Amino acid sequence: MVSIEIAELVKETYTRKGYQEFNIANLQPDRLANNDGFRFDFTFMTKDGLDKEGLAVGTVIDNKLYLAIYTGAKEHYFAKYKDAVEQTLRELTFTKAKS
Repeated sequence: MVSIEIAELVKETYTRKGYQEFNIANLQPDRLANNDGFRFDFTFMTKDGLDKEGLAVGTVIDNKLYLAIYTGAKEHYFAKYKDAVEQTLRELTFTKAKS
């Protein structure tokens, strides 16, 4: 899968869960845990009409998708915690599982 297909998969998943007006923006290359990857922003509305924002950062390693998603209410909480989420994403590392 390429990044646009993964973004569309996220959109389809949210839409099937009943979220509305899902829009993807700013799909671009990025890094996750020191691996080439992608990121995108998105907005959507809950079933109850709450506007939310989100971001997704991902990478594909050995044909496995690793994807981090953060969402929050657009009015306050998304922006409030976004810097902490971005810091966590910058510090993220992967380790190999022991056999």
